[in-house]
Amino acid sequence: MALNPIRKFSFQFFSVNVFVGLFAYTCGSILIIEDLNTSEQRHLQGHTEEISTIALQNDYQVIASASGGYEGVSPSQICIWDIKDGICKKTLSHHEYDIVCMTYSRDDRFLVSVGDYRECNVVLWSTNDYSVLATTTTDYPIHDIQWDPSTVNEFSTVGENATVLFWLLDETVSEVALNVHVANVPDELVSSAVSFTALEFGNDSTLYIGTSHGKITAWDTRQNSCFMLWDGDDAEIDLLLCNGNKLITGSCNNNVKLWSLDNINDIKQSNRPPALQHGLTLEDEMTLNGIITCAVFDPNMEMGIVGTSAGTLWYINWSERTSLRLVSGHMNKINGMSICNNGLLATGGDDGSVRVLTIKDREQALQFQVLDQKCTCLSFAPPSQQSNQSIPNIAAGFSDGTVRMFDVNKVEMVLKMQPHGVSVTAISFSSDGRMIISGSQDGILCVSSITTGLTVRLINDHKGSPISQIDITVKK
Repeated sequence: MALNPIRKFSFQFFSVNVFVGLFAYTCGSILIIEDLNTSEQRHLQGHTEEISTIALQNDYQVIASASGGYEGVSPSQICIWDIKDGICKKTLSHHEYDIVCMTYSRDDRFLVSVGDYRECNVVLWSTNDYSVLATTTTDYPIHDIQWDPSTVNEFSTVGENATVLFWLLDETVSEVALNVHVANVPDELVSSAVSFTALEFGNDSTLYIGTSHGKITAWDTRQNSCFMLWDGDDAEIDLLLCNGNKLITGSCNNNVKLWSLDNINDIKQSNRPPALQHGLTLEDEMTLNGIITCAVFDPNMEMGIVGTSAGTLWYINWSERTSLRLVSGHMNKINGMSICNNGLLATGGDDGSVRVLTIKDREQALQFQVLDQKCTCLSFAPPSQQSNQSIPNIAAGFSDGTVRMFDVNKVEMVLKMQPHGVSVTAISFSSDGRMIISGSQDGILCVSSITTGLTVRLINDHKGSPISQIDITVKK
């Protein structure tokens, strides 16, 4: 079973009288905000489809999350969340399809969102009332966007067909306008049909851009021109991070690399044509277990967290040359576990989550979340009733007396019923998989149909004593 990739995360630290840690990431259509000091998690639900990208304001008070539409059934939307209160302040609708990237301006007055290849549109929003100030269409799809750290009204985008666009937000006219300059790209990149996949601003008006062929380019943003390119990897570069004289790159070959930029200014001032260079020093590299999708490092670029397409988070320490995989699990008590023949382990806990892990890799494959309730027990359906290709369903009991059934193959809840008035304490499927037998804190056993969701029989032989375990035998 494939793991759900960690699509995008933002890991920021800031100080408000005391040191506070904020960790924001997505799991399907849920935005998760975690306080790193208390390990408290909040699950923000407002999207009907999978979240594609998030953007955090520079004052760390607001976060925006975006999801695409689905075949005309659900619209594309951007949710604006108040981080402190955990509420959605505004829902924005303008894009018709997926939203590939977003960014806030340095002064947090503007939000820019970019539509996918079916629209190729750039939309400028005012954060005052989140109205659309300007919108324009590009010739080619955009893959990444970032605001210039040295200005409040300039940002850059990169995309298909080696496209580099430098944007200027013009507020001198009656209506805010988006002016764009199309940069000239070195012939070597144009002739090789390369796409630009990621960008990152460095110091001294330098912009670094990664390509689909593994090359990295360096640009002078004062001249909007490329002055250097070098081989960063053998595969597509999807991640760039820069601070001071360090550059970190992540690629589709699962590699994370640390580069020294000590001589970058000498190369910039040499005024030589942007030919392939070998002057940069590769200080270190590590290979992880998936495509590098996202990362954040401390200001010294020595320690950081890296996310991969395999759904794993890694702690990286360059000075100690260590990489440690971080396992995400329940934040508190685990109440039940169940194993199926497909090599999967399901667990349920007080945090209301049902988590499915692969036993071989010891990694979380997916998670179902029920808010404000405890998952008290769970069980896999008997494998004999399933095809060889599918994974058995999971039945789980909760503290509000409900029983829910989850389809692991479709990654959705397919049944919810409430046979009990108090907390469910034990649960199991019948031997043929057609019934769910659940026991509760008040000693009542309920037999319920998974087809109709109706309770077909009540058994009260325990006379008020809590039921702690249910075992089912196969009748010969």
